[in-house]
This record gives sequence, structure tokens and C-alpha cells, in this order.
Amino acid sequence: MKAKAPLLIAPSVSFLIDNLCPFLYSKKYSCLAKKILGLVASSTCLVPNVDKISKNLRVTREAVYNGFIYLEQAGLIQNIYPEARGMKLIRKPGKIYLNNTNLLYAINGTLPLESNRGAIRETFFSNQLRVNHSLNTHEKTDFTVDQSTIFEVGGKNKTDEQIRSLQNAYLALDGITVGIGNRIPLYLFGFLY
Repeated sequence: MKAKAPLLIAPSVSFLIDNLCPFLYSKKYSCLAKKILGLVASSTCLVPNVDKISKNLRVTREAVYNGFIYLEQAGLIQNIYPEARGMKLIRKPGKIYLNNTNLLYAINGTLPLESNRGAIRETFFSNQLRVNHSLNTHEKTDFTVDQSTIFEVGGKNKTDEQIRSLQNAYLALDGITVGIGNRIPLYLFGFLY
């Protein structure tokens, strides 16, 4: 399935890559961009292993890093970097998501809700907050917003066990309509965009 993922890219997304990459960068990145985009779209949440990706795609590590950057500049993916300083922050994203949930549908032809529900939630959350806030991955939870507020994204049955020992931490939960305490309905983050 993973080998075929780039072939699932919708014609409109493929057109964007074919015409944007050669114009802005180099024609050789067009094919690589489709492969990386297919990899991101077919994973539940891509935590990039650049060595493995470069070996599987038979390209250099530098080409993979450039592919991440180019796809983000094209508005197709979100590179979320870890909370880090110095050399750790230089290049490698902590997680990679498609830019928005509509791209999941455009690339895969459907929203695979059952298998990718967590990725859909996290994609939505990060897409809504990245517009006006800084967003980083967190070592124990999903995200840190503005270097101060911690969020774990999940379904209505998620408990606060993962964030209990953390200060200024909240659950962004799908499937609830009213928040209480540190439980916030996920849909409310859509009003931040």
C-alpha cells in the first residue's frame, strides 16, 4: 500500500506539485514531493525518520529535508517542530501532518475515519492554531502552544492521566459539546482560524 500511496494523489494536488515545484525549485523535486506527500497522507501521523525515508525513496537526506520545506511552503503539509533550542531545532520536524483535513480527502479519496481518527483530529487542531500561534510538539503530549500551554488531542473518553502532572495543560476532545475543567471541545478551536 505504501508504494502506491503517491499514485492516490488527486489530479488537482498533482497539478499543483507538477507546476509549483519546477517553478520555485527544481523539476527533480516534483516526483520526490509527490512521494513524500503520499507518505504523509498514508500515515496516521508521520514522525519522520529521515534516514529511512531517504533510503526508501533512494534520495539523499538533504533532498528529503528540502522536500519537507518545499511541501510546507506550497501549503500542502505542516512541519511541527519539537520544543528545542540550539542544534536540535535546526532541521528535523517532530511530526508532519497534511496542511488540512480536506487534503486527506483530496489525496486519499476518502476520509478513513476509523484508522486515522487521531491524525484527523491532530491535523484539524494544528491547522486551526498555526495561523495565529506558535505550535510545537511536546515530549509527553501532542502539542505546546505559544511555548506555554500544553494540549493533548483525543476522543471523548480520553482521561487527563497523560497531562495530570503538567502545568497549564488541557485536553482538546472530539465528541464532546461542552467543556469542563481542562476538557475543551475540539470543534471550538475552529473558531480561532
